[in-house]
Amino acid sequence: MAMENSCFDAIVIGLGSMGSAACWRLAQRGAKVLGLDTFSPPHRRGSHGGDSRIVRLAYFEHPDYVPLLQKAYQGWDELAEWKGIAVFERTGLLYFGPTHHPLISGALESSRLYSVPIERASVTNYPLFHVPHDYCCLLERNAGFVRPDLAIQAMLEAAQQYGSQHRTQERVLEWKHERGEIRVNTERGIYRAKKLIVTAGAWGGSVLAQLKAQLQVSLQTLVWAKAKNPAQVAVGTLPCWTLADEQYPGIFYGFPAIPSMVDGSIRGFKLAHHAPGITVTDVDREDPVPQPDSLASVRDILDRYFPNQFEDELEVETCRYTNSPDGDFIIDSLPDTNQSVVYALGFSGHGFKFAPAIGEVLADLALAGETQIPIGFLSAGRFR
Repeated sequence: MAMENSCFDAIVIGLGSMGSAACWRLAQRGAKVLGLDTFSPPHRRGSHGGDSRIVRLAYFEHPDYVPLLQKAYQGWDELAEWKGIAVFERTGLLYFGPTHHPLISGALESSRLYSVPIERASVTNYPLFHVPHDYCCLLERNAGFVRPDLAIQAMLEAAQQYGSQHRTQERVLEWKHERGEIRVNTERGIYRAKKLIVTAGAWGGSVLAQLKAQLQVSLQTLVWAKAKNPAQVAVGTLPCWTLADEQYPGIFYGFPAIPSMVDGSIRGFKLAHHAPGITVTDVDREDPVPQPDSLASVRDILDRYFPNQFEDELEVETCRYTNSPDGDFIIDSLPDTNQSVVYALGFSGHGFKFAPAIGEVLADLALAGETQIPIGFLSAGRFR
């Protein structure tokens, strides 16, 4: 049972991608930190499931993200040095699509503005892909993937080494800002702090009711396919990849077959459709088994771009996106709290790669009230 006088510099609600990073960066600066989570991260109820996340720098969504990514790259390397394991594996990343598609034009624009190395590549070097003759093919060599479970565990361990305290399997019931401090009530007790940081992902709208209308949670389908020729999809042979198909919104993306860090087993060639999926109305309900129609787009992409190269049977898993109205992150402080409540929400399925940088941003905002890292374009003010 927590005691009434449990007092901290900052309390972080939600210890997934961004919350674990926030605890790490806060504690690293000497802050007294408490992290709270209803579950035990890493887990399969949020947005970080699925074994792997792409990390890329030539950001097609908007070039304003590139400085944040440069900071994140430094953070991933710092975490790897501390952990002694390659948390971010630079396999390279392929981009396939029509020249005019935002995937291609946006990546080239970010590359131009920030001198991000990206090169034209020949499709013939990647016989696994059967793309239209007029598709552009780009290669970003300094991209790759992060294992989210490993990354979250490492960030939480680093935070604990600096003194951060974490309480999992402990649901937050309510919080209040009163008399210049934060009080958080959980199932097990009461905690007080100078600052509150909310990084609760799909539960963000439950913790901050003011933001509920701006956060739509969707269920996403992730697929693993068994290659008929496993050597073609092995790490070291196949880079990560993204692909634009104008029949569908968003993009498709995938990974080489990544060996397990536990026993070396290989699950298969992972791919998914990056576009909002089925709306989740009850975030506390266990995720259902994906419906067959949620696999239709992925099966179509396998049939058309990878004909006769994979077995018919697919392994399927789900994760959740918490989507903002415009697909960009929302990072700000809550009005009328004198900057005592800071939040990072609405990562819309493309946030994990930024985690070390977002952790720094949140530590800046909580401890100094401002940050030099350029996040103005992610302010909630854009919706007012």
